Amino acid sequence: MDGYQFSEAYEKRIKRQGPSLLRVDDIPSMSYSADVLLNQNHGAEQMEYDVHPNTRLFTGLKYFLLRREFRKTLLEQKIFSEEGPFHILISLGGVSQLCDSLNLK
Repeated sequence: MDGYQFSEAYEKRIKRQGPSLLRVDDIPSMSYSADVLLNQNHGAEQMEYDVHPNTRLFTGLKYFLLRREFRKTLLEQKIFSEEGPFHILISLGGVSQLCDSLNLK
């Protein structure tokens, strides 16, 4: 489950129905009862989450999600130019109007 629209009550309803639940989060804003809580952002290890005693926390960059195509890339075999051109993609998500407007910039 990933999204700010999901409340603590909704998460608990899902859990009561029996399936395992992974919650993706980036801002500790409520009490969590998911089986796994993932925050893949820099500095997440220092954030304090209110979680159920059986919830497993996976926080920080060592847990970041990366598509298979990028994991298989061997950077040692790539040639990088110091003169450019450089292409950098910064993605801020897309769950709010603010993120959408920043992504367009």
